[in-house]
Amino acid sequence: MKKITNIFVVFIFVNTLIFFLSTLSYGKVVSNKIILGAAISLSGKYALTGTHTKNGYDFAIKTINDLGGIRVGGKTYQLEIQYYDDESNSSKANALLGRLVQHEGIDFLLGTSNLNSSIAAAEEVKRFSVPMIDANTFSKSLFDKNNNNVFRISGPEDENMNLVIDLISNKNTNSSVAIIFEQDLFFQDVKSSITEKIKDYNFNIVFEGDLPNDVKDIKETLKKIQVAIPDLLIISANSDYSMKVLEEIVELKIHIPMIAIQNCNSDISMKEKNLSDIQEYIICPAQWHKTLAYQDDIFGSTNDYAKQFENNYNYDPPSHVAQSSAAVLLYKDVLERADSFDANKIKDALTKTDLMTFFGPIKFNENGHNIYKQFLLIQIQEGKNMIVAPEKFADTELIFPMPKMPD
Repeated sequence: MKKITNIFVVFIFVNTLIFFLSTLSYGKVVSNKIILGAAISLSGKYALTGTHTKNGYDFAIKTINDLGGIRVGGKTYQLEIQYYDDESNSSKANALLGRLVQHEGIDFLLGTSNLNSSIAAAEEVKRFSVPMIDANTFSKSLFDKNNNNVFRISGPEDENMNLVIDLISNKNTNSSVAIIFEQDLFFQDVKSSITEKIKDYNFNIVFEGDLPNDVKDIKETLKKIQVAIPDLLIISANSDYSMKVLEEIVELKIHIPMIAIQNCNSDISMKEKNLSDIQEYIICPAQWHKTLAYQDDIFGSTNDYAKQFENNYNYDPPSHVAQSSAAVLLYKDVLERADSFDANKIKDALTKTDLMTFFGPIKFNENGHNIYKQFLLIQIQEGKNMIVAPEKFADTELIFPMPKMPD
């Protein structure tokens, strides 16, 4: 009887140990390298944002490694990233996140570069219970109070465009608005947020519609907008599509006093397009700018960061680049504070984050959202992105209305 009891005790102990070990998760470390993982859009319609995201990650990795790397457990490590291209496909992003965790053994993840992929990724990291720091994709479709694995350093981007409505209200209290949106979950979130904001001011929506799947059909939509004579046109679409819409506006010589697009990445593309007639007046939202007064011990000031990045990549970093670098910097901070590669300890350290960076302050609420949100409006003036709102951050005056294009 005693022998049976001992066998039973050993059985219970072994099974408890197996269960305990199965709940442990450790980041991938190879020799002196800590491997992070990211599935981002390096091809497809979100490729431009994906490229900015990758450049921001890579620049931060290089900077941190050049300054000595990361200290964990009394040993110095370098950072490295394993990338997969999700081809702007959320189903593929889901599969690739699973591959990073299950087959590559990478438990420290960085965020995707578009909302649809981010929703898929959030479900995967929840399933595997591993941490992800998401830098660039956040809107109301991602509010999940039951997912304690994803930590988002940016504010809800669908709220960012609301500042445009506040801005034009200061110029015209009886404005008419036309809004066109890509048929994509994130842009539909923006649409919902903006229409609610417009109601606050009792503005007149003179045109509202989804952008056609075939960009060749955009001319007919724009002709309808031209007849409606709006004071403000809001174009909420990916960077490439926004550029095509603006090209058609120039070709058709449609005069609209204010035009806002979703993504400040597009100022780079404008220099390559025939958009000189309107380039100087386009409005776009952002969550970071090089003139903000933040700094840290790795990148220095916001302006230091911008100069260093431009020296390496030959362009002025938009917000998505800076947000991506801040995500990598946060991994350095939590790994050193946790002094461990245990994924649960990393998540615990993330919940206790109170960090000042060149991007701005980072501190998470109980849902993993950064409590410090900074929404900015940028206007392209003399080929440069300039802050025009809110007033406390503005470094120049808004140019309004947009001058009419020459015949």
